[in-house]
Amino acid sequence: MIRLFGNQGAESKRPSPNTEATVLQPLNEQSLIQHFKMCQDVKHHVYKLNPNDEQSRILLIYCEGLSDNQTFIHETALPHLTRFYENNGFHLHEEIAESSQLQLEFVTLEEWEQTAETDIFEGKLLLFIPTLRSLFSLDISKKPARNPEESSIEVSVRGSKDGFVEELGVNVALIRKRIKSTSMVYETKKVGVRTKTTVAILYMRDIVDPKIVQDVKNKLDDLHIDGAFSATQLEELMEPTKALFPLMGYTGRPDFTVSCMLNGRVALIVDGTPAALIAPANLFLLLKTPEDIHFTALSSTFGQTLRLLGIFFSLLLPAFWVAILSYHQDQLPYYLLATLGINRLGIPFDVTVEMLIVLIFLEILREAGVRLPSAVGSTVTVVGGLILGDAAIRAGFLSPGIVVIGAITQIFGSTLSSLSLAGTISILRFFLFILSAMLGIYGFFLGLFIVLSHLASLRSCGLPYLAPISPPFKDFANALFRLPWQWRNTRPDMLKTRDSTRQWDRQK
Repeated sequence: MIRLFGNQGAESKRPSPNTEATVLQPLNEQSLIQHFKMCQDVKHHVYKLNPNDEQSRILLIYCEGLSDNQTFIHETALPHLTRFYENNGFHLHEEIAESSQLQLEFVTLEEWEQTAETDIFEGKLLLFIPTLRSLFSLDISKKPARNPEESSIEVSVRGSKDGFVEELGVNVALIRKRIKSTSMVYETKKVGVRTKTTVAILYMRDIVDPKIVQDVKNKLDDLHIDGAFSATQLEELMEPTKALFPLMGYTGRPDFTVSCMLNGRVALIVDGTPAALIAPANLFLLLKTPEDIHFTALSSTFGQTLRLLGIFFSLLLPAFWVAILSYHQDQLPYYLLATLGINRLGIPFDVTVEMLIVLIFLEILREAGVRLPSAVGSTVTVVGGLILGDAAIRAGFLSPGIVVIGAITQIFGSTLSSLSLAGTISILRFFLFILSAMLGIYGFFLGLFIVLSHLASLRSCGLPYLAPISPPFKDFANALFRLPWQWRNTRPDMLKTRDSTRQWDRQK
């Protein structure tokens, strides 16, 4: 076996092909090398399996960093190919694929360029035999990956600590080890003309409504973009309606993903993203946390009730307070009005301007807390709020009442586990605040009506966003509260599952 030559990376340049109008080149050794000429991480080596036989010439191509090239090629692939050639020679590609013991996959001549690109950048090894003009691929992928660890977006108290990572295969394995059943379907689709990102579709075939699965697949097939690199990007593209609220759940926990799948939902995992999208989603799903299933029914119900109150107070309290103080002071109790009037002596700003300053300041603190490392971010948020709030009151820039309302609003907003929902609430809070500042209590109720109308108009894969707050009310109790497991005998009717029974008949 002789190695004739190999590249150490391309140095010359060639124009990038137009993906939509690429002319298929004839498959030969030179066209393969030229196709990856601009990719310095793609290496090619030519070998002779028999030094005295020109017919034994082969070409190997792989991507450095994505494949186990050094170990596998020299210790496994080349010795196997050498023995095969000495015993059989290269005659038919079917014989090579079946008898080489390397699990080779034959690449057809039609669209070989696109197939070769996909295989190379998935970590596969390309084997080309010039005498047969046959191209094979062999999976020797060894992509960079990290071990599963606790999700950074959802803290685990009692639940599992193995969160999703960037490697798709690992994420699917985390779900598969929890669902040991062939009824769990795992399908993949490629999204992105250039990135060819793999998107996994997971669901329980004997539970989920087939219309939901078909709707998800149709939306993925309709995507014609350069690349997919984010789960949030995929969510926005799949839901073209101008929705202010997130129409899919977002979780970094495999245990919560499994729980949603068993309820009749579909999970989407984008390769390179340490999270899963859950469809369809409604408002009550976004109010749940992965820890709810790991605590007792009473404590989980109490926590979910607090989160429901949190979304209302965080959204409505600043606007309501400004409307009352600016236009309807007579609705306040006399002693409270007197106290607020005394505290406002010497304040240079109007109530509306005060509240606007506080809301902007709290949003800046929240953004800083999210972007900074977790240990530093929480400290900056708490200490910054306390110090600057106290300093603003002492300096006479803000009244104590406004600071208290702002602090209550921020605390209630912190109860929301979904960052997407929390961001939406922050935007709508300013919308209601502006309407209330302009029109008083009439603007407050007008804004509330607009928000509720928008919520009622939303659909996620056909599921009403406010379900099940409408007849029939069978699922309402289970959505609002976390019922004991003994009472949860059926799956949500709103998902129209094929199998509505949760518990099997134990009587033998």
